[in-house]
Amino acid sequence: MYVADANQRAAQNLWREGDRDVAGIDLSLEDLSCDRRGDRLDRPRHHCEFDEQHRFTLGQHPEFGGRFHRVHDATEYIENVVGALADGLRHGFSVGSFGGFGKDIREGIAGTGIRASFLKCAIEEPGLTPGVERVVRAVGAAQVETGVPITVHTNPHTESGLVVQKVLADEGVDLAKVVIGHSGDSADLDYLCALADGGSLLGMDRFGLDVLLPFENRVNTVVEMVRRGYAEKMVLAHDAACFIDWFSSEAKAAAVPNWNFTHTSDQVIPALLERGVTEDQITTMLVGNPRRYFES
Repeated sequence: MYVADANQRAAQNLWREGDRDVAGIDLSLEDLSCDRRGDRLDRPRHHCEFDEQHRFTLGQHPEFGGRFHRVHDATEYIENVVGALADGLRHGFSVGSFGGFGKDIREGIAGTGIRASFLKCAIEEPGLTPGVERVVRAVGAAQVETGVPITVHTNPHTESGLVVQKVLADEGVDLAKVVIGHSGDSADLDYLCALADGGSLLGMDRFGLDVLLPFENRVNTVVEMVRRGYAEKMVLAHDAACFIDWFSSEAKAAAVPNWNFTHTSDQVIPALLERGVTEDQITTMLVGNPRRYFES
C-alpha cells in the first residue's frame, strides 16, 4: 500500500539528512497506528521515541510491543510521510504513478485483488492544519481521477465538515460523493442542514456511542432532518468495531452497552418508526443512499 512505501522513502530520506535517528525502515501500515490518548498499545510491531530535541527513533520493540508514545509528536512525522503523495499530486503526477491510492483502487490492495472502494481522510479538533490540508487535497485529487467516493472523519463540534467540503470542492470533487462522517454526533440542525445543502451525505453513524450524544438526541435529530426533507441526505450506522483500544472490554460494556453491530436494527430503526419515519424513508437511508454513493 502507498503509505507503507512512502514511510520507507520518508524514513530513508530522514536517515540521509542525518537530523533524525531512524531504525526499523521495513514498515507496514499497521505499524504506524497510534491511539487517541497517545498511550502505548499492546503488541504492535514498532515503537517511536522522541528525545529533548524532538528527534525520534522508530524501531523494533524488544517485547514486540509499543507504538507512537505521544500522538501529537507523531503527527508531524505522519504528515511528512503522507505529504509526499500530496505534493506529487499537486505537481500534476497521476495517482496511479504512486502505486498506492491508484493501485489499491484499480488493481487491489497488497496483491490481494481486493480493490479499495472508497477513500478516507480526517479532520479533527485542531482543524485544517497544513498536514491535514495536504492529505485532504490528495484524497480529493485521487477521487477526481478514480471516481471512487470519499468518507471523511470529522469533528462536528468544530463544524469541520464545512471546512472539508470547501477544500474538496476546490479540488473538483462532486460533494455528492462525500460522506461527512460522525455528523450524527451533533444535534445542531443548522449545521447539519448546511452540510446537506452543500451536497454531501451525512454520516449519522455513531448510534450506540451514547456518551458522545445520548440515544434520544440522535434519534430525534434524524427524525427532524427527515421531517425537513433530508432523508436522501443521510446514512445510518453505528461505528462499532470488533476491537477498539479506547477502553477495556469491561469498561466498554459498562459505558456504552449498546455500541454493537445489532443496535441499529434492534433499537434505532424501531425508534425511528415509532416517531413517524416511514419504512420507505428508512430504506432510503439504509439502502438507496449507500447504493447511490457507490454507483453514481
